[in-house]
Amino acid sequence: MDRGITFTQHIAHIVKKSKRNLGFIIRNAGNFKKIQTLMILYFNLVRSNLEFGFLIWNPSHSSASSKGLEQIQKRFLKYLYYKTFQYYPTEIGYRELLQGFEILSLDRRRSIASLLFLYDIIREKIRNSDMLTKVNINVPRINSRYKSTFCPPPHPTHKCTQT
Repeated sequence: MDRGITFTQHIAHIVKKSKRNLGFIIRNAGNFKKIQTLMILYFNLVRSNLEFGFLIWNPSHSSASSKGLEQIQKRFLKYLYYKTFQYYPTEIGYRELLQGFEILSLDRRRSIASLLFLYDIIREKIRNSDMLTKVNINVPRINSRYKSTFCPPPHPTHKCTQT
């Protein structure tokens, strides 16, 4: 973690480690015929590193960090495409590769997992009603200009503003 709490060094380390693992898969799985086998190797050796502990270091504030993580998955999908069709795709975009191999983008997976984590926290806090007061959820009126869902604890002179 750096002074700005951006985790850029940590994310760079994750990218480096994941590239190394992906290179290992590409070098040593050349004779594999089944795409499912390659996907299992990728999910276990590479994607697990890309997603481990992301709730703490999620690069939602940095598009460069997020792009670096997605580039690793894009490289793997291009390799899968090559193994399937025997030529390397230059004109096919990342979204098409994701749809073709029925894989979610890492950004989308992080968003879904973050929402599920939030759901679990809120569900647990509802069970323990005394803890529910620690989550400040704002349900704005339709015509309100304050659209923020979560806001700091209310203060007599403070209104919930957009973040």
